Amino acid sequence: MTDFETRKADWLSFEEALDRVLSTPATGPERVDLEDALGRAVAEHIVSPFTLPPGPSSHMDGYALRADDFVRSGTDPSGPLEVVGTSRPGHPW
Repeated sequence: MTDFETRKADWLSFEEALDRVLSTPATGPERVDLEDALGRAVAEHIVSPFTLPPGPSSHMDGYALRADDFVRSGTDPSGPLEVVGTSRPGHPW
């Protein structure tokens, strides 16, 4: 066994940790350089001035279905489906 496995536990109880958090005075947001931001929480939305990748892109792959179409048409949802449109990156369907 290693020393870690046999030593006495030295972590805080939940109650003690909660007490420390609640007794810490609240501060407002502050701006810091990215290099100094490790361990901090973001206090506001961050929006990039750049679109990455630059140009049209597809953010999701998948299929869109409407349950009403099955109910009204009497189509068996377990059967094959007819493709009625395709959307490519940068082009509407």
